[in-house]
Amino acid sequence: MTLTSPQEIKPDGLLKMDVDQPVWQDANIADFPNGNVPDWLADESVHTNIRVAQEIINCKQDLL
Repeated sequence: MTLTSPQEIKPDGLLKMDVDQPVWQDANIADFPNGNVPDWLADESVHTNIRVAQEIINCKQDLL
């Protein structure tokens, strides 16, 4: 698995408390044993799918 460089943090969104802001992606390769970074952190397609799955769960809850 390859790591991508961190996203640029733009000042206009820095003070937002949105969990999707890049400022919260503060992980270091040293934080993971043997350098095995989990897919939820290193793979953008996994990020996207987690958000989609959460949106589906939220929509189902709203319908109940």
